[in-house]
Amino acid sequence: MKLERTIIKWIFFGVMIFTVPVLFFVFAAGGFVPLIAIAVMTAGMLFYVFRADHSSPLVLDCLINLIIHGAILYFLASLLGKFVSLLPEKYKVAVVIMFVLFLLSLPFLPVYGISTAQGGDVTGSNIITVIRSLF
Repeated sequence: MKLERTIIKWIFFGVMIFTVPVLFFVFAAGGFVPLIAIAVMTAGMLFYVFRADHSSPLVLDCLINLIIHGAILYFLASLLGKFVSLLPEKYKVAVVIMFVLFLLSLPFLPVYGISTAQGGDVTGSNIITVIRSLF
């Protein structure tokens, strides 16, 4: 299997969307969540806004977070894909597999967290706890 630069980039970007904790603030709430959680919250807010036929400033804040963090993760994935594609073919596969396994281990570590105005400090938790607190 020959790994090209674009394939490596999209593999890295796809895994980073689901696993890398990014800083997220919405007025009084904030913390570290994966980009996919921001996308789900934004979609839920958009559905509510269109259904209730009124606007919400939270939607714009979530969209800005989504666009900025998405661009940063895409840039990082492109940069990593560029460097990995310079390696010999036998090392490319090994580096891609090791990086993906590393990123897939992040959801099990206490690197995510949400804090609200009532909640106080952000405490580290795994992704299961964060998802439960969002919904």
